[in-house]
Amino acid sequence: SLAKFDLRRAEAIIDATPLPSPLDQSLAKIVTNLHHYKPYLPDALFDELHCNTTDLSLSSAPGVGSGSATLVFTDIQGSTAAWEACPDEMRIGLGIHNTIIRQCIKAHGGYEVKTIGDAFMVAFASPEEGVKFGLNVQEELLRGDWPENILRLHRCEANGLWRGLTVRIGVHAGPVDVQVNDLTGRYDYFGNTVNKAARMEGVCVGGGVAVTREVAAALPGMVLRDTVVIPMGKTKLKGVAETTYPSILLPAALRGREGAIRAALESRKATRNPLEPAVRVLSISSDDSIPEGTPFSGNSKLRKANMASYAVVDVSLPFAEGAGAYDGIFAFVSKLSISAERSHGVMGTLQGNRASVTWNTARADPAHVENSLGFVGLLKSTCAALAYEGYGELHIGLSNSEAVHGSVGAAHQKFLTVLGPCVEVSHSLCHEAVRSNVFCYYATGLDIAAIPNLRYTLVSRLDAPAIHDAVVFEIEMCDLMVTDMGMEWSHSAARD
Repeated sequence: SLAKFDLRRAEAIIDATPLPSPLDQSLAKIVTNLHHYKPYLPDALFDELHCNTTDLSLSSAPGVGSGSATLVFTDIQGSTAAWEACPDEMRIGLGIHNTIIRQCIKAHGGYEVKTIGDAFMVAFASPEEGVKFGLNVQEELLRGDWPENILRLHRCEANGLWRGLTVRIGVHAGPVDVQVNDLTGRYDYFGNTVNKAARMEGVCVGGGVAVTREVAAALPGMVLRDTVVIPMGKTKLKGVAETTYPSILLPAALRGREGAIRAALESRKATRNPLEPAVRVLSISSDDSIPEGTPFSGNSKLRKANMASYAVVDVSLPFAEGAGAYDGIFAFVSKLSISAERSHGVMGTLQGNRASVTWNTARADPAHVENSLGFVGLLKSTCAALAYEGYGELHIGLSNSEAVHGSVGAAHQKFLTVLGPCVEVSHSLCHEAVRSNVFCYYATGLDIAAIPNLRYTLVSRLDAPAIHDAVVFEIEMCDLMVTDMGMEWSHSAARD
C-alpha cells in the first residue's frame, strides 16, 4: 500500500495491526512524509501504480514509436526572490501552481516528464495541444487562490490581466529520443528538440507562451484566430546554432498583456543584445582625445539603454585598528552584493564606504524600476543587521533615467561605466540622505533631453519598514532643482 501511495489503506492497516512501539512510530512517520510528498508527484504515476502495470509500452507518452513529440517547459518568473522574501507563502503558492499545471496537463492529454524545482517538462502528441496547454495555464493561473504575500510580491492588477505567480512557457516540436529513466521508471526525452524547447522558455517573457516558427506553422487557423501573436524577431538561442524567429502567444482573453510584453522585448533590445550593433562607439587615442563614432578595435564601447536605474549606497563605518579594521566594509560589501543579485542588479564601483548598483544596463531587466525599489526593501533589513553588528547605518540615493553603458579604456585596460542623469542625481540624493539622516531618497522622471536645463523633478523619501513591505513607504515630497551651478533642494512641509 505504501509503494502504491495508497496512504489511507496503509494507515488503516497500521492502526489495526499490533506493532512494537518503535516500528509503529516509524511507519506513522513514513505515512506523514508521503502525505507531504504526494502533491509534488505526477498524477500519471499514480495511474500506473493503481493499474498494477509495469508495461511502459502501454503508456500514453508521446513520441514512443513515432519518434516525434512537442516539448513544453514552464518556469516561475522571479521565484528565487519570492522564496527569499516569503518562504512559507511560496510553499503554499508552489502547491497551487503545481495543481494548476497538472490539471491543464490532464485536460490536454500531456505527459508529465519531470519537475525540476518549480519548472515542469511536459510532452504532447501535437503542437496544437502543447500550445493550448500553455494558453490554458496562463488563464488558470489568474484564478488561483494565492496567499496575500504572493499577490503583493508579484504583479497584481485590478484589470485582471496579472495576478499571482507569473510563469514563462516555451514550446518546440520535432524529433525526439525517448528512453526509460532507470531511476523513476518513466519516459524521458533527449535531443535538439528538447534543448530548443528549454531555450524557448528562457527567452519568453513572463505571462506568455513562446513558440518556434515550426510550432506556429503547425497550428490550425482556428487556434491562431483566438490567439494574440507577438513576433519576437530574429533571436539567437544559447547553444543553438541556427537563428530562430519565435513568437509569443497570448490567449484572446489576455490581449491586454500585449503592451507590457512588447515593452519587455524592446527593453531587451536596448540593452546587451548581441544581434544589435552599439548605438554609439567611442575610441580613445594616444593623446587622450575621444573622437565620436570611430571604431577602435572594440576597446571602448558604450551602448544606449532606453531607461536605467542607478543606486548609490553609503554606510557609516567605524574603522578600527588592527586585524578587524576592515570587517565593517567586508560585511557591507557582502550584504550589498547579495541584495543586488536578488534584485537583478549589477554591483558597480566601490569607493571607500560608498558603492553603486545599476539595473537594465549590463544585465537586461525590463522591471528595473520595481526591482530597484525592491533592492531598497532588501537593504532595509540589511541596515538593521549592520546596526546590530555595530557597523553603522545605510543611506541610499536612487533614480532612473536614460543612460549609456559599456566599457571605456585604452588598449590594455578597460573600465565598465554608466553615464546619464541618474548617476549624478543618485550621488546627490545619497549625499542629501546622509546629511538629513534619511534612509533613502528616490527621484523619478529625469529627462535626458532636458539636461542640463532640467528644473524640477519629484523626489521621494523612502522608508521601507521591512523586507516584506518593500512597496510600503513613508513619502516626503520635495523638489530638486538642477542648474548649471549644481543642485538645490527645497523640502515641502506636506507629508503623505
